[in-house]
Amino acid sequence: DGSVGNGSEGDKLDVSAFELDDFAAFENLLSAEGPGGHDTRITFDPNTVMVLENVAFTDLVASHVML
Repeated sequence: DGSVGNGSEGDKLDVSAFELDDFAAFENLLSAEGPGGHDTRITFDPNTVMVLENVAFTDLVASHVML
């Protein structure tokens, strides 16, 4: 359904291992993926990529992410 969750504990994306300074730094890693850009590609480095299916990168907000 494209929902990332409401940001309560348990439905946050934990990217704390990547030591990002703030949500803006996380946003710089995001790009549209797939047909129509309905998925989100997160490129942490050339060897570490994550794709969130059915989640547009424009729908992600700070409360969805654990930095």
